[in-house]
Amino acid sequence: MWVFDYWIKNEDRTLTVKGGNPNLFYRPRDHKLVVVDHNLAFDNSFDIESFRRLHLVANADLPPELEGVGDEDYKLRMTRAMEKFDGYCDNLPPEWLNTDANGREWVATIKRQLLEFKDDSFWEALK
Repeated sequence: MWVFDYWIKNEDRTLTVKGGNPNLFYRPRDHKLVVVDHNLAFDNSFDIESFRRLHLVANADLPPELEGVGDEDYKLRMTRAMEKFDGYCDNLPPEWLNTDANGREWVATIKRQLLEFKDDSFWEALK
């Protein structure tokens, strides 16, 4: 979740000792986490320091340096996801793309942001 939320610039999965907004459910029948609510992803005002301080994982008593962050496994997963990005976008409803906010440029901006994982600076920010 930590890497995924950072990748999509989702600062909205928070938890502190005073509460928060984890956007997460536990499904006991198969011991799975169900991650929900990505409506604030791709936030232009994403703040890495706030993310590091308030994210659900940051406050789960886990070590701050997550083993494997930046390794080839994550990069491979992201590469595979991005191989299908254009196809996913081809299936977006036309009304999402024909807006006053220029939906096609919005999609292009998201794609550029998602491709940042190819830069070392993307991974350095998580350390």
